[in-house]
Amino acid sequence: MLQMCLYPAFFSPEISEIDIIKVYADSVADLAELKVGDKVIELDSCTIPDCPAKVAKT
Repeated sequence: MLQMCLYPAFFSPEISEIDIIKVYADSVADLAELKVGDKVIELDSCTIPDCPAKVAKT
């Protein structure tokens, strides 16, 4: 049986977090108070790497 994922993951399965390496002044990241060295492990309650592209892109 062939199964198809309607919403493939946005992130590679090898990626489990995103490291913040630069934050621009007055950017959304700056306003969210992200700092260099912070690690993003989920986006809008969607855990990386299993976050579907449909959710990650909105």
